[in-house]
Amino acid sequence: MTDCQDWLTELTHAADRILKEDLAALQRLSELERLDRYEAIKRDEEELRWEFTKECNGFLTSSEEDRLRGELRLARLLLAASFHAEGEVPESIAGEFIEPELEAVVDFDRFKRFDTLDESQLEARIQRLDGEVTELLETYADSTVANIDTLLENPDVQQDVIDRLLDRYEQRRERVRQAVFLYAETHGLDTLGGDLALDDLDSDPDGPGGDHPTAASGGGRSAALAVDTKQSADAATAAQTADGDAVTAATARLFELDYVGRFETSLQEANTIELPDEQVSVPDGYWEGRCSRRDERDHMADLLDMDSDDVSAHPINPTARYTLTDSKFLGLATETRMVIEATVASHLRRYARDGLDATPADVDDLVAIVDDAVGSAAADSAAPYLLGIASPTGWTDRVVGHVRDADRGRTHYGHNVSVCLIDLQHGELIYDETDSLVTENADLFERAVEAEAVADCVETIRSRYLEGIGRETLLITAAVDETGYDRHIVRQAFSRLAADDAGEVFRIDDDVAFEFR
Repeated sequence: MTDCQDWLTELTHAADRILKEDLAALQRLSELERLDRYEAIKRDEEELRWEFTKECNGFLTSSEEDRLRGELRLARLLLAASFHAEGEVPESIAGEFIEPELEAVVDFDRFKRFDTLDESQLEARIQRLDGEVTELLETYADSTVANIDTLLENPDVQQDVIDRLLDRYEQRRERVRQAVFLYAETHGLDTLGGDLALDDLDSDPDGPGGDHPTAASGGGRSAALAVDTKQSADAATAAQTADGDAVTAATARLFELDYVGRFETSLQEANTIELPDEQVSVPDGYWEGRCSRRDERDHMADLLDMDSDDVSAHPINPTARYTLTDSKFLGLATETRMVIEATVASHLRRYARDGLDATPADVDDLVAIVDDAVGSAAADSAAPYLLGIASPTGWTDRVVGHVRDADRGRTHYGHNVSVCLIDLQHGELIYDETDSLVTENADLFERAVEAEAVADCVETIRSRYLEGIGRETLLITAAVDETGYDRHIVRQAFSRLAADDAGEVFRIDDDVAFEFR
């Protein structure tokens, strides 16, 4: 076995060295050096696949072998991307990776600056509108970092390579998400250029009442950034007076990107899934080929009367569905054991018309989505179906009361569909606690809203400021500095306290503050 380990170390050495470098470091190598390393890693990959697995049969598990092969291919992808970033991939290796794979590496590499900034440095740069950071954030909505689901849905993408790419850049992806939310809280997305920007709500050349979005013109603003120049005056007023309850289209898009991304991370990292009668172990790589994704991008594009590629600053109600299966009939067929789905319920028509929404999702929104799930579940009548429905604007009291009433808790629909509601604005889960399928798997959705951190932050603020020193007003920047919680966690805690009637959220100068009652 020692010989096998030495052999394996030798086979992965060249790739390991490449994986430690960024594109700038690789580009400092000559073209010939990069091509030589590319071919060497390709030979290592073939030797691992054929000779090593034959001579050292059983030394690696199937998942370990797949992971190593993915890392070898990722190293080759980085080398190919170093050429792609310069404008052209050499003919000898062209065609081995498709354009979206190459562009994904370039996109992730552009955000490497965020790796070197700690929380306080990041916040300071955002507050002073640091040019480099702002410029990067302007490109976020159109980048692979934000739209990873589009890459994953591409049938021509090599899944093992993308899995390793996401592993490599997961921490960076989280840092960029955090930066975008910090910017949104500090300056508002309407002040940010690029594809996250919204046109001014008071730009209303044709007067109130228009229903159809139009492209922006003049001033160098792209049509992709337009948010209904015929918005109503009421929408503008709502944005200024809703005390943070109104959610802009761009913020709703950020909410859904963050929610679905975190849900998928939770599921991918889960070691077990709870079925009604048993706990099922989930091995590494299990979900590959067992997930599907969809969204309403085309519908939003129709509402906005623009190309579907230009709706990146608007919500599109993404859905991610994972299916737990068993083989049957000697592997010739599969049996569905459970379906786990995360989806978003944004009011697309209102976002397209007004550019914002302050209306919580109601029973009609809930029923429309649940009916679709019930129809899908009918095909697998014996399989439990766990459905997480998230709303950027929260849920009405009627829905919350309906769900939490112990005598008529109805988050369980039919005989196999169970529902967990997620309030993205306040970071809250709402479900029937008597439904074991939801309660035993709620952690899959809790990470998506960081519920535990928000709850802890609420208690910290209550004990330290409300019951302790009796402070009347608390700035979010002070709360971040003094409690150690991330800014977006404190902001959700403020919203939670406001919902509990402990005070209200308001803006003071360029900061967010909470006034205790």
